[in-house]
Amino acid sequence: MPDTTPDITLSARNLARRFGNRQVIHDVSLELRRGEVLGLLGHNGAGKSTTLQMLTGCLLPDSAEKNGCSIEICGIDLLRQPVPAKARIGYLPETPPLYRELSVNDYLSFAARLHGVKPAAVAGALAQTRQRCGLEAVGKKIIGTLSKGYQQRVGIAQAIIHSPAVIILDEPTVGLDPAQTRDIRALIRELGNSGSVILSTHLLGEVESVCHRVEIMRHGRLIYGGTSAGMQQYGSVSGFIVSLRNPPPLSELESIAGIGSVEQLSATQFRVLHAPDNNPGDALLVLAAQRGWKVEQFAPLQATLEEVFVKITGAETATTGENP
Repeated sequence: MPDTTPDITLSARNLARRFGNRQVIHDVSLELRRGEVLGLLGHNGAGKSTTLQMLTGCLLPDSAEKNGCSIEICGIDLLRQPVPAKARIGYLPETPPLYRELSVNDYLSFAARLHGVKPAAVAGALAQTRQRCGLEAVGKKIIGTLSKGYQQRVGIAQAIIHSPAVIILDEPTVGLDPAQTRDIRALIRELGNSGSVILSTHLLGEVESVCHRVEIMRHGRLIYGGTSAGMQQYGSVSGFIVSLRNPPPLSELESIAGIGSVEQLSATQFRVLHAPDNNPGDALLVLAAQRGWKVEQFAPLQATLEEVFVKITGAETATTGENP
């Protein structure tokens, strides 16, 4: 990526979009920084694809001047200077824009020319992109004969062949098997090292696996923004899971100073909750050693991303009074 790429590669303010009488996007604002993978997370129908279409210039936002809407790509106004702004974007829509009757090499060479790669540089760009996307062995094959995983790789390849500063991927792993998903996620992580990536998904594991930061969208609004690690801490509870080979009566565990409650999950496993500033874990371990309870497992509680997502969207529903 050129050294002239600014720290903020994409900036969008007050995006809004209406289809007929239905408002589908409400005042969405976000930023993307150089070297960052941003996850746009939300259920199907949350407005993710419509937002990405506006960010890439494929769909105009409503009344830009009236609403104070703006989209800048590397400091270039996308609405007023679409050609130079779009030259810095690589876009993979949810359905990859492939010509199934062409070979991989012919299609990517065509995509390179469409993106403005100089004729003398096309061969080099093609070779580099095939290597990055794992397409070296299928360059001469017809796209329509490839598996869905390889077709997805070709779709990503057409988005990055011109070395854009901003890469926008809409549901890039949807419909792929676990092995294909793993490979595409590894590629996205690599792309984040050399460019800036916005990744839309409804898969929480995808955010956890590849994203530095996350924005959650619900009913066309952004309702949460932060790091993926911070998202896991949202609304988390203080506690731990402990397994004891020779467990005492439940009342004996509940009597340990600092323990708020104990839930017996099985004959030997317990879920222990405590106050955030008073962790009784050490005291429990000392007692277990003294009384022969034999600790087999001791693990802090950590909310799953699924639980956090439900908490965040549930809190938003309670705040706004919307129906789920």
